[in-house]
Amino acid sequence: DVVREIFVACLPSKENATLRASDAPILLCHITRYWRDMALSTPRLWASLHIFSPPLINDGTVSMLQRMDEAANAWLSRSGCLPLSISL
Repeated sequence: DVVREIFVACLPSKENATLRASDAPILLCHITRYWRDMALSTPRLWASLHIFSPPLINDGTVSMLQRMDEAANAWLSRSGCLPLSISL
């Protein structure tokens, strides 16, 4: 499908995708319901992930890490059975 290929071309080329809402593939999910459905059903969009680790530990860090864990698990489940590329 052409739309899926365009979405894959939107991924960062020099690094793994991140959990930021301002970058593909998450950004693609925020445009229209159709784009969201297409992005969520395209495993190649979710087969790579860069996980940022915050340098400082404070009261908010634990809850942030829990949210990041949930987001990363959802992200990786969308990759289906594709090989994963994960960076920290």
